[in-house]
Parts: sequence; structure tokens; C-alpha cells
Amino acid sequence: MPAPAPIPAMVIGKFSLGVDGADGLSRWSWGPTHNVSTLDQEHGLIVSSTDPHANPGHLSVVPSIRIPEQFARLSAGRIVRVMVVARTVGADEFGVAYVVEGNERLEWTIFRNLDTEYREYVFDLEPADTGLPHHLCIWGDPTGKNLAVVIRSIDIAVEEPLDRDDRGYNQVDGVIQELRQWSYDKLYKECDVALARLGLDWVRRLRTHRSSRDNWLGREDHYLAALDYGLLDNVLEWRRATPPPGAEAFNNADRRVVIGIPVWGAEFIQCLTDILLPSLLAEGNLPGLAKRARVLLYILAPTADAVAISNHPICALLRQYAQVEFVFVNETLVHPITNHPEDGRRYWLYGALHQISVYYAQALGADIFLLNPDTIYAQNSLVGLYALGEKGADAIVFTSLRLKRSAASRQFREYLDNDGAIRLDGVNLANIAVEFIHPVHRRCFMHPENRDFLPRMVNLQWEVPNAIVMHAAHLQPHFLSRRALARLSGLDYNTVDTRLISRMFVTSEELRHLYVLPCMRDICYFELTPEERVWPSSGRSFPNDRFAEEWFWPSCSPLNELLFQQRTEIVLENQPYVGLRSRESLDKEFKALLADIDRVRPR
Repeated sequence: MPAPAPIPAMVIGKFSLGVDGADGLSRWSWGPTHNVSTLDQEHGLIVSSTDPHANPGHLSVVPSIRIPEQFARLSAGRIVRVMVVARTVGADEFGVAYVVEGNERLEWTIFRNLDTEYREYVFDLEPADTGLPHHLCIWGDPTGKNLAVVIRSIDIAVEEPLDRDDRGYNQVDGVIQELRQWSYDKLYKECDVALARLGLDWVRRLRTHRSSRDNWLGREDHYLAALDYGLLDNVLEWRRATPPPGAEAFNNADRRVVIGIPVWGAEFIQCLTDILLPSLLAEGNLPGLAKRARVLLYILAPTADAVAISNHPICALLRQYAQVEFVFVNETLVHPITNHPEDGRRYWLYGALHQISVYYAQALGADIFLLNPDTIYAQNSLVGLYALGEKGADAIVFTSLRLKRSAASRQFREYLDNDGAIRLDGVNLANIAVEFIHPVHRRCFMHPENRDFLPRMVNLQWEVPNAIVMHAAHLQPHFLSRRALARLSGLDYNTVDTRLISRMFVTSEELRHLYVLPCMRDICYFELTPEERVWPSSGRSFPNDRFAEEWFWPSCSPLNELLFQQRTEIVLENQPYVGLRSRESLDKEFKALLADIDRVRPR
């Protein structure tokens, strides 16, 4: 039977099984009378029958592993194309079947004239097949007592006709996330590198399909695929060199703290060495933390950047209080960001690198601080956060304001002492910071006069006498306890906000230990953002119901909703903001906002 005519289609997923043990084919079960040997790529995998009763009869080759459930779910109602590169020895034909258990679904075809090795057939799945076990079978009809099927490769692809509409678009995105988690679990829990790579290869193919519809998504998706493989390679490197770098710092230490800081590029390095690290040298940060626990500081950076930071005089000061270790980042992951600084990809890289620090902290049984290089902390922040952790907080989350980087940095450097530290308590830091609020965050303030309102879930802000009040649905975790880390399964490159928290805090008991910092007085930080960075705005004040419909609910989970109701205040002194709302009017306004949000809640 000749190979079927090609169907105009687009591959949206592919499950590949090759000939070497590294990608799964040799894991199949071939039966007690079948001999299996793995040969080189040139010859393929030979499966031979030595059954004395084989003539007449069939040699049946049935895998003991299922086609991944995520693949089957995506497949239902679509075209499945099975492509086999194989030949037989001792027979003039062989067959291929796709089997769906439970529905007694069996589709098969027989190939003859095996001079050409490439064989393909098409099988349409039905919606009822979703979630059932799927298997692939190969058999040959022997001409004698001995038969061998030489298999070079097997590809099972889900295909979508090119004239389909976009109804399957969101489904593809959901399956991508599920399959990524499956792949990471195979690596992280079962140490199965082969299946992890196989799953990630399928994720990459799914993204390729999705990217073909949207050029912007294309840039994102190709980069996210690179992060997948970058994380996988990092874990493999860690497994080859257990324990994590710097683990000797924790010898005989009961209290262990990891600090993770990702950094790349000249601008971030300058923020790190001129502002963040000097602020961490204040007594209530690294020096005070070192009196309470053993500290291991990871700086994750490309090799050249790591060398530059290591040679900076501030590194010698840091080593008085912490063991400093550099984790080298592949330049290929950083290059797209340095060349396209306005893309959102830097947040994915932040997430991926922070996950490496988290992975190390898990292995070491340590608590962790997740810090970014373009920030500044008040002088008692780390000790204050650690004290809250000792009292039972498993995660401490809060957000803050963006400041104009160049102008604010010049002002903060005025407070640099001779010993290399920047010492500012929370209130003084805040009083300086409000003079340099970035235009992006100025547009997030809620008041009727703000006709250039920027409706973002990341921050909504109100000015009241001697304080700025913030509500946000996405909050950054600054501290995670070892107890929380023990619940984190697998790796990811999720941005370091609610997406990361949602993987550790699920039950009501766990959520009791999720702490939203209510007041930034002693514990305080700010972000330093380039002045030229902008986001598009509405160009008008934004009604509550429209904010809820267009911005809140489309990206809101139950955890987002819970966090949004919490409040963080930045405490100021002698800045009454005369003429603006009182706290009482703010409370009423926020209750009205919550009511409007609930009114348009998806049912």
C-alpha cells in the first residue's frame, strides 16, 4: 500500500521515539519471544522473533509506555499522523496500528514493497478518545520462523488543517503548561533525562505552531524554549556535581540562608555594585543576618559579568558576612535580552535564574531571599524579614514603587559611607524615593485627575497623608522558608511573583503562613527603572467595571484575588499631600472597587 497523500495541515505537537535508549524506544516491551538490540543510528533498532510457532502468525511489537496523556488530550478530534522509518528482514510487509484502549479503537495499515524505508499513515482521533491510553503497534507477517523489524524512528504527530479557526489556541497553551510540568517532573522527581528532553521537544514544537500565528509570540516562545533547555542543562550539571556550589559554607550549620541575585549586562552590574550591594552592607542586612544564620550568596551571571563583579572591591566586603558563589549563565540566554531590552523576556530570565537559586536552597535545606540587582533595601530589611520567617511566615510578599534609575541612584550614592555601605532606614528611604517616582507608576495612582491612568494589576496606588497605599494582585516573594521550598515540585521559569507562590501555597493551612507585608517602615525596598521605559496607557481615567473586565479577571486566579484585597503602606514623614483623600474615603473607594470587580465576576 503506498503512503497516503499528504493532508494540508500544520503540526501542532510531535511525540518522537528514536533508536537509542536516550529517547525512549528501547524502553518498550517486546514480549518474551522477541529479542531487542539497540544498534547505531545507521542501522536502527532490530526486533526479531524466535518463536518456533511464529509461522503462520504475526510478530506484534507493542509499547509498554503510553503516549503521554497531554498528547492524547490535544489530539482528540484532530488528525494523527504516524510516520515510521523501518524495514523488515524475513517478510515482504509490515503493519502499523494506532490503538486507543477503552473505546476498542484500532486503526491499522499494511505496507508492502519495502525498498523505500519511509512509511506514513493518517489516523483521525475522536473526542471520546481523550484521556484514554494510546499505544502504537508494529507487526510483521513472517515468511519463516525468524522475522526482524528494523526501526529507524517513529514520529506521532498531531496535525491541524490549515483552514481551522483559532478555537484550539488556548487549549494548545494549556497543554504546553501541563506538558512542561510533566517534563520537569520526569527530570526532577524521577531523574529521567530522556523523557524530560522528549517532553520539552514536544513543547517546543507546540510553541512553533502557536508562534506562526503571532510574530510577537514567536519571539517569546522561541526564547522560552531556550530557557527550558537551559534549566534542564543546569540541573544536569548540578546532578553531576552534587552538592550545590558553596555547600561547604553550611557544614555544621543549623540555620542556613541562601541569597540569590541574577544579573547581566553593564547597567544591571552598575545597579548591583553601586546601590544594591552597598545597601545590603548596612548593619540590619547582611551583617545582622550573618549573626543569626550561615549565609551563602549566589550571583548568577554570564562569565564575563561574573569576573567583573568578582574583581569589584565590594566583593571583598561581602565575603566578611557570606560565602559568595558565582553561577555561570549561558550567554545564549542573555543575548536576546541585551539586544531587545524592552521585551518582556528579561522577566522570564529572572524567573529561570531565581529558580536555580531555589533549587540549590532546596537541596541545602535553607531559607532563601530572592533579590533583583536593580533595587535598594532599607538598612533593617533582611533581618526584619528573617525574623518574620522565624515566627512562622513561610513566604513574605510585597510590592513597591519604581523609581527613575539615574536620578534616584545619584541621590542614594550621596549616602555611601567610607566603609562601602548605604545606610537608610525605611522612612528616610521612602521620603527620598517619592521624589523620584517613575512616570509609569505615577500613572498607576487612583484619582479622578489622572487622565493618563495605566490600569495594571501589578500596582494600584492611592496617596493619603504620610503614606502611599498599594493594592496589587501580583506580589513579589522576597523571602521563602525551607518549609515552603519543600513543597515546590520541579523547576520552572515562572516570573517571581504570584505564579511562583501559587505552586507552594494551595491549602488553607498553607495560606495561613503566606504573609503580605502590611507596612513598609523598617522593611522597605524600591526598584530602579530606566527613565525611558514606558507602557501604553488608556489616555483617560479608567472606570472600575472596565478595569475588572479587561484587566483583572482575564489574568486573575483565586490567589490573585486574595492578595489584591491585602494592603501595603509605604510610610512617609512630613508629606501630608494636602487636599487628597483621607484614609476613610480611601476605604470606601476600595470597597466600591471590590464590589464592581465582583459584579462582573465570570460566572
